[in-house]
Amino acid sequence: MNFLAILFSPCAERLPLLESRILATNQFQRCVTTPDPGQVVPLCRQQDDVVFFYDCLSAHSAICHWRHQLDGEPPLQQHIPVIACSRHDDHDSKIAALESGANDFLSFEQCVEEWQVRIRLQQRFARRLNQLNRDQYKLAHQAMVDPLTNIYNRVTFDAMLDAELARYERSRKIFSLMLLDLDHFKRVNDRYGHPYGDRVLQSVASGLQKGLRSSDILCRFGGEEFAILLPETTSPHAYLLARRLHKQVGRCQQNFPELEQDLTISIGISSSNRLNILLPSPLIEQADQALYRAKQRGRNRTELYFGLRPLSLAESPMYSMC
Repeated sequence: MNFLAILFSPCAERLPLLESRILATNQFQRCVTTPDPGQVVPLCRQQDDVVFFYDCLSAHSAICHWRHQLDGEPPLQQHIPVIACSRHDDHDSKIAALESGANDFLSFEQCVEEWQVRIRLQQRFARRLNQLNRDQYKLAHQAMVDPLTNIYNRVTFDAMLDAELARYERSRKIFSLMLLDLDHFKRVNDRYGHPYGDRVLQSVASGLQKGLRSSDILCRFGGEEFAILLPETTSPHAYLLARRLHKQVGRCQQNFPELEQDLTISIGISSSNRLNILLPSPLIEQADQALYRAKQRGRNRTELYFGLRPLSLAESPMYSMC
């Protein structure tokens, strides 16, 4: 077995005796011992397959604290078996250990063969549970992410937009929405084929991600269209960010030297402070109207939505300085 045993005892003199019994089970590559409670969690993080043993001389209350730290949080969640060890098969110590979060209780009154079987059961359960955790995380990730571009999909976007609207209703912190469309992308697919077009989409998605802040949320909206949620961002600030994104997409051109058209995007921007009703659809419609105007006015540009019609930044007297 390639499991690692971690053994803690507050009494250093007891560590060799406990270590020899653990290694006698032949279930571990090696056993690492420590009398320092602060070393327990770092040692248990050394590899994936770990079993943690502790001497019942230590306080059982510490197990609750270790249990939470050892299990971790998704997606790094890892089940580490915790086994209490004692010289004697004491009923009260056994109950206290199990109630504190230990997975099993072993005493020197039990033979080595029983230790072996009990440890093997804990190892088998840990491996199955950890594999289940990994599979669940993988499925959850696949449900949230577009498989081609590896950015969030439309379902995730809808959920995040709902959450952002709810946050705006509580705090009144303005956020903005960008809709982006890759200009003349149909020509790319028609001339170079869909596999080539897929590589272009992947490159553009990667370029957009590099141009965003850590708080911004990039999604594939559908086809060659992308959506970006910009928390705590007003229209003028969103416009400045859009200028950076135009440059980022332009840099993707160098990845496709045989492409005989420029890689450009059109962008429409709407902001939450322009909403009369706090629903997702009006915000999306406003950004879509601004995007449509960007296409009408020659593509490769950004338009903002103001009031009854979308305007370019230059047309708005509020933002004439830009």
